[in-house]
Amino acid sequence: MDWKPIFTTACLLLGLNAVTGCAPLEPLEEDGKPVFNTSSHEQGMRKQWADKPYRELVKHMGREGVVMDIPRYGWPASSAVVYGVDSATGCVDAFLVLHGEEPLIKDYFCR
Repeated sequence: MDWKPIFTTACLLLGLNAVTGCAPLEPLEEDGKPVFNTSSHEQGMRKQWADKPYRELVKHMGREGVVMDIPRYGWPASSAVVYGVDSATGCVDAFLVLHGEEPLIKDYFCR
């Protein structure tokens, strides 16, 4: 078994984790009231982008995202596309994109 792709992926994920963290963001508070709910934002973004072509994401958010290939043996080739911190939500927007004739967005994560 070739361990290099697995090791490389693990290093990328650890690096991403160091930058963005694994735990969901806690809502900010203003005058004791939550300002933002990350789980509802994440659900909304998942619905908004589910199965949309990747080209629509690029059109909407630009090409500034960091693209990392995800080796998934036995699964379709895919990438994680990670954008910077969204000032409105505090989320680091991350998308799972499946490759193919027309690359499709399969998931969204607020990190």
